[in-house]
Amino acid sequence: MTAARKAKDEIAQKLKISFTELTTDHFIVFTDWDKREYGFLKDNLEGAYACVSQQFEIPVRDNVFVGKLPVYMFTKQSDFKKFASISDGFNPGDGVAGYFSHSENGIGHMAMWKPDPSKTGGDIHKAEIQWVYVLTHEFTHAFVARYRSNERVPRWLNEGVVDYLGETDDVR
Repeated sequence: MTAARKAKDEIAQKLKISFTELTTDHFIVFTDWDKREYGFLKDNLEGAYACVSQQFEIPVRDNVFVGKLPVYMFTKQSDFKKFASISDGFNPGDGVAGYFSHSENGIGHMAMWKPDPSKTGGDIHKAEIQWVYVLTHEFTHAFVARYRSNERVPRWLNEGVVDYLGETDDVR
């Protein structure tokens, strides 16, 4: 958690963003979202954990992460893209709403940006549903990366598990 906070401070300085830290049972969240949306973030992150852990038949109270999984949640897509470039050397296209970055020491992080109703014809509910799908998809990558070890999972298996879970009624 100390390393995650240090990394957050460095990123905040580079991006000139003031992050608020939120914690849940399984996550440490760094966000610039409006405080009225913190409950939405916490509920959906823990909901994704519950959904995925249930599929792996692991009790929700168990934690597969070393400490808590760091999650960066950005209000603006432009900040998300800058973060990806600075932090991970990744240049996401306009269609990328989030990603999980794995590290060899078993401590990765997730990054996403806020649901965008303009991409769903102004339908906020539909934007939130799409955002939750991306959240669960990327979180599943994080979960699989820590499920049994820190070793990389072959891409075909990782994406197959994620796609399978994405098609379950629990996720949608």
